[in-house]
Amino acid sequence: YQELLAKTPGVTLNQWDERVYPTARGFDLDYYLFDGIPTYAINDDADDPDLSIYDRVEIVKGANGLTTGAGNPAMGMNFIRKHANSKDFKGTVDLSAGSWNNYSSSVDVQSALNAKGNIRARLVAKHQDKESFMDNYEKSTDVLYGVVDMDLTDTTFASIGASVEDVDRRNVRWGGLPAFYSDGTRAKFDRSKTVSDDWTYWDIKTTSYYTELKQYFLDDASINLSLSRKEMDAKQNLAYFEGTVDKTTGKPAIGADDYGLYGGQYTNKKEQNNIDLYASIPFEIKKLEQELIFGTMYNKSEKVKETDSSNLNWTTFNFNNISISEPTYSTIDS
Repeated sequence: YQELLAKTPGVTLNQWDERVYPTARGFDLDYYLFDGIPTYAINDDADDPDLSIYDRVEIVKGANGLTTGAGNPAMGMNFIRKHANSKDFKGTVDLSAGSWNNYSSSVDVQSALNAKGNIRARLVAKHQDKESFMDNYEKSTDVLYGVVDMDLTDTTFASIGASVEDVDRRNVRWGGLPAFYSDGTRAKFDRSKTVSDDWTYWDIKTTSYYTELKQYFLDDASINLSLSRKEMDAKQNLAYFEGTVDKTTGKPAIGADDYGLYGGQYTNKKEQNNIDLYASIPFEIKKLEQELIFGTMYNKSEKVKETDSSNLNWTTFNFNNISISEPTYSTIDS
């Protein structure tokens, strides 16, 4: 997902460590659709959803309220899920390898589940391991997606699907390196250096469920119902430095208003529910095609659980050879 944004013309990526805050046309990008149904943000700002479960991503720059109701002046992104379109068994296997030990394997298979072929299923699975130009950074991604598509009658169609994505990161950044030495000159570090250690992690697990029902009448008119639910569990154990560094010794130089070395351990769980019901009635006036769309929508996103543990200035280290002991957390807010 983050790679897609980086390659989309007109999108600016504002990245802090694992977090990305994209903008387009001067506005925050926070308008996403799944199979044409608007929802809240795609996920957490530190998440990087894998696109292997989607057939394509449709992008409209500027507000697209004419087709989806309320829009966003930045950009709309419509993620079209893969569906079971084949009555015959078929599938693909993809293997890839790249720089920084980036290895990936995926399988995508689909088939009819009965002789008539009106009930079909599709399964997508992927595993990826990758490192980075950053010292000791590791990221693994596991994706599993399944969907059953059904032609209940000649005019009635239904889909039921679910997906699980588990993103685990180790030796992660939180914030960046000091921009200045204690004498006021610009600091210079190797791009591989981070304020981190092997006990740090930033993990996100996302589980999604959805069902769709479409009923045609009067040839091309239709009634469409979509229900979806998303659950996101995030866990972090992080190290953050605020201050400057002595150019000669490599030791931190902490000002009165600086954190110094700050440890944060967080967990949070978010839930999102979406319901969309609408009717589409195409018609013609003076040989010009028209379409009347009306309906109702319900969206709710809430944080159902959160814990926050922290520790200030728990250790000292040297930027010439960063090694940080795991902190003992002393405060917890729930």
